[in-house]
Amino acid sequence: MTTYEWADTEVEPIAKALIAEVKDHEDLVHARILYVFRDKHALSRGHAILGKARKVAGLTQFLVDDESIDAPLFVLEFPRDLWKEMTDQQRRALVDHELSHLAVERNDDGIWVGRTRGHDVEEFLAIVKRHGLWKADVQALAKVAAGQLALDLDDPAAADDEDEQPTTPASPDDEEWERAAPGLRVVPDPFAGNGAAR
Repeated sequence: MTTYEWADTEVEPIAKALIAEVKDHEDLVHARILYVFRDKHALSRGHAILGKARKVAGLTQFLVDDESIDAPLFVLEFPRDLWKEMTDQQRRALVDHELSHLAVERNDDGIWVGRTRGHDVEEFLAIVKRHGLWKADVQALAKVAAGQLALDLDDPAAADDEDEQPTTPASPDDEEWERAAPGLRVVPDPFAGNGAAR
């Protein structure tokens, strides 16, 4: 049976710093966010679930936390067993990721409402291997990723190296892009210009 514990002392300071520093998260000051650890990670399709973001509403919100009944309420859940193995940089990236699932905005009546949102990019690695960067969202992800340093999951010291600064190659056509992302093909986006949702 899964057990839970509050994660406020470890996760909340990271989240509060990100909310204060990252423009994408600034509206989250109008929400109440609870942080919990589950004892062990869960699996989805054979992959460890590193975190979950949930919106709590209605009767459940009232029962859980009636102090925030007039504010959006969210719960971020992290697996304690994997959290303990992460570097500080990996923890910060994970909390940033889970905060990115949360959205808070004013409705027509001026009341702050919350919702969760999905990922910007959803694609299979095998599709990218077979067909290249075949649509704009995958191209954007590859371009951003090519300019970033990877978090070395096997060497915590490597993740803390602040001497190297990431640079983003200017375009998929230049030599720097090819050095940063060798072998990745960029093909025209079939959805560009037709208003289709990506």
